Amino acid sequence: MCAGPGKPIADFVNRTVENVSGVTAKRQAIKQQEEANAEAGRKQAELDRLAREREAVAAQQQSQLMAYENSLKQQQAAQQAQVEELKAENAQRIGETRARGTAVVNSLRILAQDPRRAPSAQTSKKSQTKGRPRATTASLKLGTGQTGSGSGTNYSV
Repeated sequence: MCAGPGKPIADFVNRTVENVSGVTAKRQAIKQQEEANAEAGRKQAELDRLAREREAVAAQQQSQLMAYENSLKQQQAAQQAQVEELKAENAQRIGETRARGTAVVNSLRILAQDPRRAPSAQTSKKSQTKGRPRATTASLKLGTGQTGSGSGTNYSV
């Protein structure tokens, strides 16, 4: 290692000159800059990866949102159709109930009337000399037979 007695002194002088002239500082600065650039590149790559992941998640969430909105629209349409169907059924039931109620009210009015004044079918009295059944006094015509009140037999129709 010792090439000569002046070698260590020459190295010392060279280092001192480099320190004084700033060459060592420049080398250290360049080395630190390269390390900082490498670290910045690694961090930027990590940030880029995270950004791509976030974009992928955002795109997935957007597609799920659109699917949920479409599903919601379909459900709303189906429910609206069901509401319309139920309204129609309800209107029909109300109409039927009103018709039955009207019929019952009319029947009760007739039943509440005085039986002597209530409208009813009139029947002829059974004559004591004839043994035939009573006949209605409604006018009826059967075939080419007689017409008029009281003529004919009592057919149930």
